[in-house]
Amino acid sequence: MIEPGEAIQLAPRTIMSLSLVLHELATNAAKYGALSQPGGVVRVRWRAVDGERLRLNWVERGGPTVSAPTSIGYGTRLIRSTATYSLGGTVELKLCPDGLEAEIAIPLGSACVLLDGPKIGEDSFDQKAIDVDVLGWFAAIAPRLAIHYR
Repeated sequence: MIEPGEAIQLAPRTIMSLSLVLHELATNAAKYGALSQPGGVVRVRWRAVDGERLRLNWVERGGPTVSAPTSIGYGTRLIRSTATYSLGGTVELKLCPDGLEAEIAIPLGSACVLLDGPKIGEDSFDQKAIDVDVLGWFAAIAPRLAIHYR
């Protein structure tokens, strides 16, 4: 479930890196997390903080009981390294018993926060979209950019 958020324009390099992180989260949710169970839900929310940072929250509920992994897997390393090195941000992954919670914070840099107009996720938001994979992720293009899970 995508919660309505501010329309934020991001640089193509940021979109590519953030898409990689979100794709990995979605893949893990489908294999092992909330999306692997009927009735499982993923909530995605984002906001601009002080016009300087993008804060994205990913919360899974309704999946199997989460337990600590015996080792750090490729996906976790990919998420952490992409958020830290490619995006210059931070990532916090919490393995709560009722589901994974992730918070990703990245600097907006030259990105423009579009505070006027409808929020993404509201019915009045009109934008072209391109489907990019079978999990339902898509990038909305010009004049604003967003990443959605549907």
